[in-house]
Parts: sequence; C-alpha cells; structure tokens
Amino acid sequence: MSTRSIIGIIVIIIGIQLLLTATGVEGIPSFGDWWPVIFVIMGILSWRSNPRMFIWPMVLIIVGVVFLLENYEVLPGSSWDYIWPGIVILIGLSFLVGKSWKSRQDPGGSGQNVSAVFGGRNEKVIGEFSRGSTTATFGGTQMDLRGANIADNAEIDAYASFGGIEIIVPRDVHVRLKITPIFGGSENKTNPDAGAKKTLTVSGTALFGGIEVKN
Repeated sequence: MSTRSIIGIIVIIIGIQLLLTATGVEGIPSFGDWWPVIFVIMGILSWRSNPRMFIWPMVLIIVGVVFLLENYEVLPGSSWDYIWPGIVILIGLSFLVGKSWKSRQDPGGSGQNVSAVFGGRNEKVIGEFSRGSTTATFGGTQMDLRGANIADNAEIDAYASFGGIEIIVPRDVHVRLKITPIFGGSENKTNPDAGAKKTLTVSGTALFGGIEVKN
C-alpha cells in the first residue's frame, strides 16, 4: 500500500471518529486522547520511505509516544520534560551519523553530505559523485552538483522536515524523483539535454517541507 493511500485512510478514520463523537455515540475514544498516534504513523512512514534517514523519523515517533502516554496519564509531569532531552540526544546522534556517513562516502571533502538544523547551508560538490545525502530540519540546504562528475545511476538521500532542500544538477543528467510527501511536496524542474544518458535518483521524504531539483 502506498504512503498516499495510508494517509488517506488515516484522514477517513479521523473523520469517522469525529462524526461518531458529534452524534453522541458512546464508547468512542476521544480524538483529544489518541491524536499523537498521527505523529507515530508519520514517523514510521517517513522511516519506511528511506531507512537510511532514521534520526528525524525517530523524533516524530518519540514525540507521538510521549504525548500519547501523557494523555493516558502514564507519565508523571509534563510531556516536554521527556521530549526535549530526547530531541537533544537525537540531534547529537544526527551529527555523529552524518559525520560517519560523510567519512565513508566523501573522503575528499567534496560536500556529498549536506545537513542543516535550525539554519542554512549551501554546498558545491566537485569531483566524482556517486552517492550523497542532504537533510534540512527547520532550515534549508542547497546541494550544487554542476561542478561534479556525476556517475550513472547516482543516488541522493533527501529528508526535509519543516524545511527546504534545493538540488542543482547539470543538464547532462536525467533526474528520477522518488520522494514521499507527508504534508509536504517535491518538484522536478530539470530540463535535460536531448543527449543526456546518465540518471540521478533522489529519494527520501518531505515532511512539512519541500524538495526541489532543478538545473
């Protein structure tokens, strides 16, 4: 089942629940109690679309679980007492994972891993390029590949959460966009030359954010 279908089913279930509550049907759980499940589902869908980009989907899952436990009075105190430390830990992990990924995929420092958290970053990639990643969380990134020698069937993992990603590619490359939009969007604005033979695949998730690829 596609992500779009799953989101559609979730919206229908919410509508039915609200309708039954409005008509006074008893025994229906209040939407105010179980709404955090939506965050958990979005996190799972985001992780499912790109398992390599797991840090920020985990943030959504943790936030949803903590709010859910608070609503059912399982956790003492405020939910934010648990959420903020968890987010701080995951942000630290994201930098460690990003550094490890960059050291494996980009030993020459050509900018094949571009990440921004609560800020912005523009990076020009040079040299050989076969795989990279870019993450924008509450911020924006730009990955400029016009100076790179892009290999055929190259791949980019992209994850935009409450932020935006812009990827610029030369005209000798066809772009295949495989983005899962969750309350977000993606757009392929490239116009490759007639003789373009190489293919670049951009896959990932746009969660309350946007991903754009252009020349």
